[in-house]
Amino acid sequence: MNKLNSMMAIALFALTFTACKKDDKEPEIVVPVSDGSTLTLEGKTTESNYANVVYADLSADKTTKSDRKSWNVAFASDSKFRVVLNPSYQTTAVATSKTDIATVTVADPGTTTNLNHDILDPATISLVDAWDGDITKTAFAEVSATDSENKVYLLSYEGNKEKEKWFKIKVTRSGNGYKVQYARLNETTIKTLDVPKSACLQFDFRFTRK
Repeated sequence: MNKLNSMMAIALFALTFTACKKDDKEPEIVVPVSDGSTLTLEGKTTESNYANVVYADLSADKTTKSDRKSWNVAFASDSKFRVVLNPSYQTTAVATSKTDIATVTVADPGTTTNLNHDILDPATISLVDAWDGDITKTAFAEVSATDSENKVYLLSYEGNKEKEKWFKIKVTRSGNGYKVQYARLNETTIKTLDVPKSACLQFDFRFTRK
């Protein structure tokens, strides 16, 4: 009887081991062969080697070009209230200590920052957005629901690096969108721009003035 029981135990163990054994063979993934399509990226023109930013949709074999100087700041249309800068236009920004845009002038102590961004100088990295596209690491802080917490920013871009050409800009929330106040640093007339959020756009690109 003991011998029979031992044989049955061995058989049961073998069956259990076989049933639990996994197949080590990985599934084969077949990558479709490219059809050899060619896209032409129209980044340059006869006037400039760096005129456009070109977006490529490889799934549709389609490109879309945009004048790299067509915008300075963009406003997020999702649940966040974020402002991003246009790196292809060398747009830079820095927060002042003030929240009243009318009080910021050329003579303001906060205008001593050099907005001529040098990518080799780590001290100026805060003047631009994170290069990896992290929306939480932008030169502009997230726009607060409390108006008094939103600072006035100084804004500069390619061809406008002299202080007299800088912009002062303040962004606040307006319902589910944005209210933008802006002017040249030496101007006293403050302009206002309303930017509603759009379900069709990830970002709304605005604020170009040469």
